[in-house]
Amino acid sequence: MADSKEQKLIDEIVTRLQAIRTTAPNTVGYQTDIGAQVADSETNWDEKDLPAVSVFQGTTETQEVANDREELRIHLMPVLIKVFLKSGTDAANARTAISDVFRAIRQDDRWKVTVDGRLVGLASETRQKRHGIEYAKDSFEIVGAQVEIEIMYATSKFNAES
Repeated sequence: MADSKEQKLIDEIVTRLQAIRTTAPNTVGYQTDIGAQVADSETNWDEKDLPAVSVFQGTTETQEVANDREELRIHLMPVLIKVFLKSGTDAANARTAISDVFRAIRQDDRWKVTVDGRLVGLASETRQKRHGIEYAKDSFEIVGAQVEIEIMYATSKFNAES
């Protein structure tokens, strides 16, 4: 059974974020090691495992495309990339983590994969929505950072795989 296009996209995001390391082979200039712990939808990280990153899919919006048979659908999938940081992290480090997430995404915002020996984009576009520092409830202690993106991709009507 083939994975859905959404699962493939989330898997590609997780893999890309895992490359955020300051050690070799760091060829794109990452400044943090937030890629040491990256998971799909993980909410309960231990303090000893931080920094860590979780990737969360939001509710996907679907739009019909006017064509002869009305078979094509355009999907807008919101994705929240949440960086969990150690207690005592300062704002500058949180901003650096955000910068590293941006650097990882901009390498290829169409999320290309190899299919039958050729590169194919899973998405037509990735849009930057918002980002920011996350604070603990009822205080200004920094606990993380967030980057929200929206991925636009197409499938056939009621077809999650292609």
